[in-house]
This record gives sequence, C-alpha cells and structure tokens, in this order.
Amino acid sequence: MHDECECSLRGLCGWRGLRWFPRIPSTVVKVGFVGVLASLLFAGSFPSSVSAAPTIKFKGGALDVLTFHGRVALVPPSLGGPVDPVADGFGVELRNLFGVIYEGRLDPGDIVDMGKMRYRFKDKPAALGAGTRDGLYHVINRFRQYSGVWYYTVKIRAYADLTFATEAWMTLLMFEVNGPASVTAEWVEKKNGWRLPRNRF
Repeated sequence: MHDECECSLRGLCGWRGLRWFPRIPSTVVKVGFVGVLASLLFAGSFPSSVSAAPTIKFKGGALDVLTFHGRVALVPPSLGGPVDPVADGFGVELRNLFGVIYEGRLDPGDIVDMGKMRYRFKDKPAALGAGTRDGLYHVINRFRQYSGVWYYTVKIRAYADLTFATEAWMTLLMFEVNGPASVTAEWVEKKNGWRLPRNRF
C-alpha cells in the first residue's frame, strides 16, 4: 500500500487517458471531458488504496491551502533519470477555464539536498503570508524504487488566496518533475473547499 498517487510516463493511463502537453493555455483547459486532457503528472494506474489527493481548503479569514502528494515514474527508468531537484527548481500552477488560480515557483538552488535521495524546500513564514516563494510552505521530493522502477515523489503544501477556485473542472500543472506535466479533471466540492477523489483518477 502506498500513500502517493502513482504515475507512469508510458501510454494512455490513469485519469481516462493522459498525454503530453508542454503547457496548457487557459483557452484549452476545458477539453474532452470523457478523454480528459492531461500531460502527465498523476499518470499511470492509481491503486484504490491511494489516500493522498489534490485538495483545496478554504480558511475563511486566513490563507487557503493547496496540498498534493504523488509520484511520477522516471524516464529513463533509472535513479534520477533526467531530474535534478537542486539544479532544476520546481513549479506548480492551478487553473480553471477562467485563468490562473495559483502559481508558485522555486528557483534553482531553493530545494536542498537532504541526503539519502531526499530533497526539501521549507518556508514556515508562508503559512502567515510572509513567505518568499509564492506561498509555498514546503516542497518535499524523493527518489524511491517500487518493483524495480524508480519514481520521483512530490509532496507540496502552499498557502494562498484560492477564492478563484469556483469551478469543478481544474487543471493542476507541475514543472521540473521529469518535464512539465498536468492533469485536468472534475474536482468535488466540499464544505470548505475542493478535492479530487480517488475514483476520478
């Protein structure tokens, strides 16, 4: 049992068919609801035991919270592959049909090599609106091997004003995770935000 969303870089998979796009402009975010528009990030087969999923939590008078925990298979399927967390930096973007809801970037060197194939960026003041990288509180990355295949795991938490998340269909993009990757799907509205449940993977 794994606590990350599992990803693959090969073929049609996961959320009703995924394919590569270098970047998705806002004019094409809402495309093909049956064959979901996406270029990878959460690709592959998602086990029913997956408990971590993209979530948005509205906090009223405080900053809203965006979280995700997942993994992407590396191509070539070897340790590291083409990914260098320290040198590459990181980027995340959330958007809907009307435009960008949130975007955050880490510059090369922001992510620190913690040893043992673990990498981390952490900015505690982000939770109070005083962060230095677009509200990103932490980005925790790791290389892990499952069944002989190496994966790059990604865990993020960001604090920001997410009140423009008013539509169920949203696209989550990440950059520098074995290339740019994204998924577009219909999120489920909750009492205090949104969640992309396991049965949508």
